[in-house]
Amino acid sequence: MEVQAEMAGWLRHFRWKDAASKLDAASRKLIVADVGCRSFVHGAPIEALFTELGIQTTLHGIEVDAWRRFTDLRTRHDYATFHASRLRDGHFHALDFLDFREPLDVALLTEPFVTEGPLLAWGLPLSKFEPRRIFAHAHALLAPQRGLLLVSCPDEDELNVARSHWEAVGFEVIHSSVQTTPRPRHGALLAVR
Repeated sequence: MEVQAEMAGWLRHFRWKDAASKLDAASRKLIVADVGCRSFVHGAPIEALFTELGIQTTLHGIEVDAWRRFTDLRTRHDYATFHASRLRDGHFHALDFLDFREPLDVALLTEPFVTEGPLLAWGLPLSKFEPRRIFAHAHALLAPQRGLLLVSCPDEDELNVARSHWEAVGFEVIHSSVQTTPRPRHGALLAVR
């Protein structure tokens, strides 16, 4: 699947081997969350990345807009449940990330809503526009001194807005990356301070 290959390629832009030592993953299974996972199609490449690193994961997909219906009459929830079932230990949650309470080792925010325009274009209400709270919640759930957050944004301007939020709540950049093909994606791998 093309979208999975794109995600797999982008994930490999980061220095995961360096970050893996920070995770202390050798003796345990890591808890990973794809926040705003849409239909959780990225679950397979996320799981594959950690498998290549020799790390077992429990992978959670979290989506606030899970009941959006596609032209084939299936919902995002239907697809996400299917993708979760294909993972070794995958779970899909149709809820707002701010209501998720499980401790995490790694979280991914792929193209989080950090400006109002994309949120409204996606069809979500402004009441769901809480980027600072989302970054703060991720920080609170991630393991102290070793939790990792991966953030991607479609352009440098949105990444700069995201940076203002992650710095304010206590993340520091381990590595950043820009991918230009097949589409622009700016990202940063962050650690909990």
